[in-house]
Amino acid sequence: MPMEESLKILQGLYEKGYVTYPRTNSEYLAEAEKDKIKMILDGVKKLGYPVEFKTGKNIFDDSKIEAHSALTPTYKIPQKDALSGDEKKVYGAVMRRFVAVFCSEECEVQKQEIKIAVGDLEEFTLKGTVILKAGWTKFDDYTKKDKLLPDLDKGDKVNIDFKPQEKETTPPKHYTIETLNNYLKNPFREDKQNIETEDDAEEYRAVFEGLELGTEATRTGIIDNAIKSGYISLKKDVYSILSGGEFLIESLKRMNISMDKYKTSEFGKALKKVYHGEMAIGESVKLAEDEIKRVFENREKDKDDGFVGDIVGKCPLCKKDVARTRFGYSCTGYRDGCKFSVNNVILGRTISMENMEKLLKTGESDIIDGFISKHTGKEFSAKLKLENGKTVFDFN
Repeated sequence: MPMEESLKILQGLYEKGYVTYPRTNSEYLAEAEKDKIKMILDGVKKLGYPVEFKTGKNIFDDSKIEAHSALTPTYKIPQKDALSGDEKKVYGAVMRRFVAVFCSEECEVQKQEIKIAVGDLEEFTLKGTVILKAGWTKFDDYTKKDKLLPDLDKGDKVNIDFKPQEKETTPPKHYTIETLNNYLKNPFREDKQNIETEDDAEEYRAVFEGLELGTEATRTGIIDNAIKSGYISLKKDVYSILSGGEFLIESLKRMNISMDKYKTSEFGKALKKVYHGEMAIGESVKLAEDEIKRVFENREKDKDDGFVGDIVGKCPLCKKDVARTRFGYSCTGYRDGCKFSVNNVILGRTISMENMEKLLKTGESDIIDGFISKHTGKEFSAKLKLENGKTVFDFN
C-alpha cells in the first residue's frame, strides 16, 4: 500500500479515536504513559490476545521521543463492522505490532550451523537462527538480519539434488516503499557501516539532529509529488525512476545545483536547531537564501540553456518561434509539420541560449569549447552552423 494512502487511512483512524497520533518519528513510548498503556492492554486482552504489561528501556524511553510517542491503538477498540477493508488492514498492522511488543508468550530462538558436504570436494556452511517457540513472531515478522533456518535433527531427509546454474550479476535492487522510507530516515547509515546491535541510538541521533531527509509528516507528500510530477513511478510497492526524473537529475548537474544528501541534511539540521531554540528562524532562512543566490551567481552564460518555454529566435524553415523544450530547442510549428530542432546537449556540451540565439540570427554560433568526440573521447572546439535547416559543425 502506498505511503500516502496508508497515512490517509491512519489519519482517519486517529480522528475516530482508534489510534494515537500517526505522524510520529518514534518507536518508543513515554514514561508518563505507562498507566495509559495498562488500560489499553486490558482492552486488548479481552480480544483474546496473549499480552501483559512490560517495562524497560526497549519500550519506554523518553530520550528517543522528540514530540510524540510511538503509534499505538487506543483503549477505544472498533467493532468489526465499523471499519472498511483497507482500514482493517492498517489498524490490524498497528494492533499486531502492539501485541508483539507486549506479548506474554516467550519467543525462543537458537543459533544453528548447518554443514553440507559435497562428497570430498567442498563443504558449505549455513549459519542462522532457528525459531523454537514462535512467541511474539506470530504477530510481527522476525526482522533480525540472521537467516532463518529449518529446525533439523540428525537423520532428517533434505533435498540434495543440487545442480549448477549460470547466472548474470544483477544491478542494485530498486527501492521499495519500506527500503526508501528506511533510507530517508537515516541516509548516512551505510556510510557509517554500523554494526547491527540491539541499540538503535544512532538511528534516533540522526533523526534528532535533522540528518533524515524529510520528516514523518512531510515525507509522504514529497514522494507523492515526485510521482505526480512524472519523476518516479510506483508499481507493486517498487519505485522506478522515469525519463522525467533522469532529465531532472541531468538538468541539475548541468546547472551545478547540488541536491545530494549531504547538502539536504545541512538544511535539515538547521531546522532542527530552530525547533530546539538553538538557531533563529532568520538564520535558517538565510542559509537557504545564500544557497539559492550561489546557484544563480555561478551560472555560466556560455552554458546557460534557460528554462522550458523560453523563446530563442525564429525557425529557419517556417519562421515561427523556436522555444526551449525539455530536451533542446524546437520549432513551435511542429504540429504543422515543421521538424526543426537542436539538442541542448551535443556530445556532452550544453548549448547555451546565447549561442542558440546567435545561430538562429546569423546562421552560426560562437566557437564552443568542450565537445567530446564519440570516437576518440577527446575534447574539441567548433562552431555550430545552419545548412539547409540543419545544424552542423563548422571547424573553419
